[in-house]
Amino acid sequence: MQQDYYSVLASVIMTSARDNAQMRRMIYELARSTLGQQLDRDTNQLGHLERAKQLLALETAIEQIEADLAQNIPRQTYSRANVLAPVPSSSVEIIPPTWHLPWLSESRHEFADEHPDRPTPTIIRWTLTLIAAAILGVVAYIATESELHKVLKSRAEADQNIPANSLLSSRPSVPIIQTPGAYGVYALANGQLTELEPLQIKVPDHRIAISGTISSPSTTKLPNGRNQFIVFRRDLVNNAPEKVVVRVVAQVMRASAFGHAATTSNVGASWVIRDISYEMKVAPVEGNPAMILIRPADADFSFPAGRYALVLKTVAYDFSVDGPITDLAQCVERTDESNAPAFAECRKR
Repeated sequence: MQQDYYSVLASVIMTSARDNAQMRRMIYELARSTLGQQLDRDTNQLGHLERAKQLLALETAIEQIEADLAQNIPRQTYSRANVLAPVPSSSVEIIPPTWHLPWLSESRHEFADEHPDRPTPTIIRWTLTLIAAAILGVVAYIATESELHKVLKSRAEADQNIPANSLLSSRPSVPIIQTPGAYGVYALANGQLTELEPLQIKVPDHRIAISGTISSPSTTKLPNGRNQFIVFRRDLVNNAPEKVVVRVVAQVMRASAFGHAATTSNVGASWVIRDISYEMKVAPVEGNPAMILIRPADADFSFPAGRYALVLKTVAYDFSVDGPITDLAQCVERTDESNAPAFAECRKR
């Protein structure tokens, strides 16, 4: 039986942990633990005497392996005569014997002489298989961890030799965005979030050129036209839109009335939603299914100065872009006819 334990342990130790005392300790402790647990479960079948003999056999095999290492022997067959032989000096760190049970050494010869030809129980053979499998698993895990550590270390050393500007240029540009902490619709401009207010008007179908009149100015003014939008709403979890449009909100600049003579007069604060729109891309915000990011299809796009409405379903969220208005789409002229007012785009600003 000592030879059986020796064969199981030595085949692993000599190939995987010959020069690694720490790993050998781990393998020995694993073998002791596995054997002890198996013997505890099968004490009724084996008896206390057989249990002690198996534990002694394992410790004897461990001593033999360490003795072989001390003599620089690659692998040898078990021989009781050299188990406790003097250990000469060696470059390999040798683990001293460990006796977990004080009575093992006292009972060594008693166990060795009793029933020398007794066959090894089947259950002990099964225990040997378990020990071998457990040891190989630990060795494979440690070897994998060691190789992974070497790979990571080599990569880290390689990264240290690469200039910082090269690393930055090789990585894709991923914008860092600020996300809101409360439900709402927000414009993201210059890294700052600004909440948009809904217009108190129903957005007409895109086939209708002009909406009803809006009589209040925009309450949200953005510093420039390079904007994105973040929507944080509970209903987006299962019903996020595939696309979103931003429609132009044009100011009504002049009115003409025809009766006996044509008249022109200035119009006060008055705006209408036009059928002119910009289609936006929609993307999820990682880690929050109730949030979407809305941005122009062209990364270089900038909204011209003027007023706009971000349309989600039939609700329009109002904002304006600061600056002198030069885009003719931002201006309409109204003509009051007998049946209904008519609107046309301003001819010039």
